[in-house]
Amino acid sequence: MKILFFNYEFPPLGGGAGNASFYLLREYSKMKDLEIDFVTSSIDDKYHLELVGDNVKIHKLPIGKNPDKLHYQSNKELLVYSWRAYWFARKLAKKEKYDLSLAFFGIPCGFIAMCLGLPYIVSLRGSDVPFYSKRFFIIDLIFFKYLSKIVWKKANAVVALSNDLIDIARKTSKKQEISVLYNGIDVEEFRPNEEILAKEKTFNILFVGRLIERKGLNFLLEAFSSLSVKYPNARLLVAGDGPLSQTYQQYAKDNNLEEKIEFLGVVKHEEIVKVYQRSHVFVLPSLNEALGNVTQEALASGLPMITTRTGAAEIVGKQGILIEKCSAREIEQGIEGFISDHKLREIASQESRQLAEKMSWKNVAVEYAKLFDNLLGAKKNIKKKNNKMKIFVKILIALGFIAWILKKISWQGVVSDFRQIDIWWAVAFAAIYTFGVVMSSYKWKIFLDFKKIKTNFYDVFMVYLTGTFINNFFPSIVGGDTYRAYRMGKSDGGKYLEATSTVLVDRITGFIGVMVLILVFSLFNINTVIQNPILLAINLIIIASLCVEVFLFVLRMLPIWGHVVRFVPKTVIDLLQDIRTYRKDYKILGKTIMLGAIYNFIGVGMATWMLFQDLHINIGFSEFIVAISIVSIVSAIPISIGNIGIKEWAYLTFFGMFGVSGEAVISIAIFGRVIQMFVSFFALPFYLQEKKENDISS
Repeated sequence: MKILFFNYEFPPLGGGAGNASFYLLREYSKMKDLEIDFVTSSIDDKYHLELVGDNVKIHKLPIGKNPDKLHYQSNKELLVYSWRAYWFARKLAKKEKYDLSLAFFGIPCGFIAMCLGLPYIVSLRGSDVPFYSKRFFIIDLIFFKYLSKIVWKKANAVVALSNDLIDIARKTSKKQEISVLYNGIDVEEFRPNEEILAKEKTFNILFVGRLIERKGLNFLLEAFSSLSVKYPNARLLVAGDGPLSQTYQQYAKDNNLEEKIEFLGVVKHEEIVKVYQRSHVFVLPSLNEALGNVTQEALASGLPMITTRTGAAEIVGKQGILIEKCSAREIEQGIEGFISDHKLREIASQESRQLAEKMSWKNVAVEYAKLFDNLLGAKKNIKKKNNKMKIFVKILIALGFIAWILKKISWQGVVSDFRQIDIWWAVAFAAIYTFGVVMSSYKWKIFLDFKKIKTNFYDVFMVYLTGTFINNFFPSIVGGDTYRAYRMGKSDGGKYLEATSTVLVDRITGFIGVMVLILVFSLFNINTVIQNPILLAINLIIIASLCVEVFLFVLRMLPIWGHVVRFVPKTVIDLLQDIRTYRKDYKILGKTIMLGAIYNFIGVGMATWMLFQDLHINIGFSEFIVAISIVSIVSAIPISIGNIGIKEWAYLTFFGMFGVSGEAVISIAIFGRVIQMFVSFFALPFYLQEKKENDISS
């Protein structure tokens, strides 16, 4: 499974979402059934590619990042990331066939995934939810509210870090289906350390987060100002940076708390573990919060919790104390409770650790993987439904043609003509048709030999005939050409691309051969063609098609072709490039086009001409070849099931232009179909034997 993963944060950039990506990628590097390309931001002006194991690639794009503000992305930086990530991912998506995309943050990452047209999952992280933060209030109100609603609605799944965050999201989209998927925690890295804690001579209260208004640190500072008078041994550790850093430090200075509050700034990931381990209690007085990483890191470190009724509140029980928002008094009382009651602190510490152990990153990675599997399962079901719908539509089209034919002809006349066909003329038809299949197989083997696909003529003939058998007896389920490409690719060690190109080129040269045949024999009936608008249009279309092929041939030699292929999927480009290799030998192309024309002339034309002669149908030979060639092209259009109906319609329409009885041509069309099915039926033993071998090997 190939996944394209977006997040503009990644350590050392950003906060909790970046850390979450780090841990998820680490877990996914152990899941070898996943291949992940992660598109994020660089801390400098260069592109960086980093590998995690054999299956995870991290693409770091330059966004003009201010190195002094690693914790925070400015609006300009987010716009630059959005622009560069989209175009970079678009190039990736052309090279790789991704199954889906995972976007951390609905805006901008979910929007990028939506624009790429991939199935995608959005993980709401907090600040990307409209009205979560005052920072974006105006733009949320007039723009992001509506854009987010579109991104969520078109997503295949939306998850959020907490129920509280879902409640906020409901303000934007009441009917949006959103499920909770908590962050995980590395319980091996974040764990209590009694030795470090025993060395601390002060009672340490810890705050970790960005220094912004939403985090509510001002209420904690106010509470600590009062608390420090009662408990001189108390210390406040503030880990984080932000636009209010100077304001908070000035508050500490104005209240003579400089020696009791440690402003640690941005703490590196490998050092934050020790900060947790030297702390006694964790306080998160946020006004609005998802269930962030810092909460779980504190839980894993065995810290008692004091948090407001948001975000972490939904999982906090015996692990801590819930307080009202904007209440310095309740913060003070909560901290005082843990300072004065050692037993309470010990119980809360144990409960915190036990809860964290249930929230490992391995478990979270598995939950995301389940989402991936569910999404792929849904895609497969949709594909099956679409296939069933296509078959149903083809059946309706076939029935429509049949109904039209029933109105146009007398079936008594058809039965009468059918009975007049002599058995020996039928044998002649079957023999000539079989010779045509042999010739067509020989033509295909020329391409197989050119692509160095090792095989013998008998196998090529049987595979070709089996493809015809599949088209006749399993229409619109497998497909004869698909079977031929798969069977030949498999026979020579998995050369599926090369085998597919041989089938396509075989088809293309066959069509060109038929078109040349129509043009040549139309010259013998030039007056009839000019007087008949349909025949004239067909010839003009053929000439135009040949001109387009020449134009594309010339275009591929020009520099502009490089710009054209940018908008073509890589798989198609690879196939086109493989097809172009046949240009190395123009003799092969000329020979196979000629064989295509001869096959249609003999295998289809002469075989059917025998039946026309048997029924004494009055039509000139050149007129017959033009009509039967057009029938061959039209009946190859895959719009009805097994070309039933459309083939008979083509017989009736194009032979009717030359005054041939409808009843006569319909009887020949039906009889010819029966004989072709009879000939292809000889491939049944080969098909059953191969099916048996495949069943045994699987």
